[in-house]
Amino acid sequence: MPDVSVIIPIYNGIKFVDQLIDKLKQQTHQSVEFVIVDDGSTDGTTEYLQQLKLDDRFKLLYKVNGGVSAARNFAIEHSHGKYIMFIDADDTPLPTMVGAYYDKIVASNNDFEFFESQKVDFDGVNLGPIGAYHASQLNRNILQNEMFEYIGQQFVFGYPFLSISKAHLWSGSSFDPKIKYQEDTLALAKILAQNPDIKAGFNKEVHYLYLQNPDSALHQMPISGYIDILNVSELIISYAQTANISANSLKILNGLKISGLMSLLAVAALTGDKQTFKKYRPSYLKEYHNTIFPETKVKLRKAIQYYAVLFNIKAVLISAYKNIYKV
Repeated sequence: MPDVSVIIPIYNGIKFVDQLIDKLKQQTHQSVEFVIVDDGSTDGTTEYLQQLKLDDRFKLLYKVNGGVSAARNFAIEHSHGKYIMFIDADDTPLPTMVGAYYDKIVASNNDFEFFESQKVDFDGVNLGPIGAYHASQLNRNILQNEMFEYIGQQFVFGYPFLSISKAHLWSGSSFDPKIKYQEDTLALAKILAQNPDIKAGFNKEVHYLYLQNPDSALHQMPISGYIDILNVSELIISYAQTANISANSLKILNGLKISGLMSLLAVAALTGDKQTFKKYRPSYLKEYHNTIFPETKVKLRKAIQYYAVLFNIKAVLISAYKNIYKV
C-alpha cells in the first residue's frame, strides 16, 4: 500500500502532459501512486498517455467523458493510498509537494492538512496567493464547528490541491457530477458534516503553483454560474444543519451565502441584468440580518455593500466589482 494516492484528472490536456509527468517524476517522496484519469479526451491526450513508458508509481485510467467530479470519483475508487491528494493537470506541483504534505499529516495525525499555493500565469509570473489563511487558523487543530465558520468567512478554500487527507474520508460519490462550480468546496462540506470528530491543520507553506488559466470554466462564467454558486452555498449550509453545528456557527457560515448573493447582484449590476438584480435583492437584504461577520474590517465592508443594495446604489457595486469580474 502506498503512503499517498495523488488523484489527477485530465481532459484534452495534451499540451500539459509532458510537464505534468516530469513534475510528478521529480517528487521526492517515493511511496506514492499517481492516479491519472483521462476523462474521454479527444485531442490526442489518450493516445499520447498510452505510449508513454512510465514506472510503477503511475496508474493510468480511462473513462467516458463525464466531467472533473466524475473523474475524481472514479480515481478515488481505484486508489490504494493511506492518504489522498489532488493535482490539476495544468498546474505545477513542486518536487517537495507530496513529501511535505505527507510528513505534516503524519506528524499531526489530523484528518486534513491544508497548505497555501501561488497563482501564476502562462509566463510563470506570480499573481499572488491562494489559501491565504487567517492567523487564528495556524498552529492548532481546527474542529468541525470552526471549519464551517471558516468556510463562511472564506478562510477555507475548497481547491483540492491545497490539502492532504485520510483516504477513508473519501468515496466514489464525494464529488457531485451535477455541480459545475465550487464542487470541491461542496465535497469538503459533505465530509465535514459526516465526520463530527474531524480535525484539520493549516500551514503557510507553498508547494504548488496554480495556473491562472483565462480559458477555465470559472473565468468564462455566465450569470447562471453565479446562481449555481449561490445554490452550492445553500447546499453547504444544509450539510452544516444536518451536522447540528451551533447556531452561532451557522450564522457565520451564512457569510458564504451573503458572498454568493453579493457576487450575483454585482454581476447583474455590471451587465445591466435588472431582472436578476430585482429577483435576488430581497434575499440578500433578508440574509444579511441572519449573518455574523466576526472581523471588524469585513463587517464594515459588508455594511457598505448592504446599504448600497438597500438604497439601490448600483454604482457602488459596479465600482467595487468591475475589476474583479470579467463579464
